[in-house]
Amino acid sequence: MTCAISTKSCSGLHLEVTLET
Repeated sequence: MTCAISTKSCSGLHLEVTLET
């Protein structure tokens, strides 16, 4: 999975944000 530019780290919590974007 690719991490969103907004999120610097690829964590479970950040993953939720990447899914929306």
